[in-house]
Amino acid sequence: FYAQEMNFRKMLGYPPAVGLLTIQIADKNEGRLEQAAALLEECLKQWIGQNEDLSKDGTIQFIGPVNAPVFKVNDIYRKILYIKSESYDILLKVRKSAQKREEENERYKNVNFQAAVQ
Repeated sequence: FYAQEMNFRKMLGYPPAVGLLTIQIADKNEGRLEQAAALLEECLKQWIGQNEDLSKDGTIQFIGPVNAPVFKVNDIYRKILYIKSESYDILLKVRKSAQKREEENERYKNVNFQAAVQ
């Protein structure tokens, strides 16, 4: 069963055969959340494009940003940006870059940001 399941996961690009970075963004203001999520995705794509070592080591796939399964909790809206790559090291670099951009950019001042690599 295990070998069959791993082949299936590798073919479809599912964890644990492929690494998955999950970035959750939350804010009380839905419009600000939309802007922050779109800006983060755009900044990360530009940063990856400027770093040849990241793009040559494997493909990076962005999914989202999408609404979290439970989009609004206690008047806080949530979005998730998924990033997949076969290289765990690339995902760690992307997570570090995302955290750096979140700390540096004033637009993220009131936005809650969490990132995890699986």
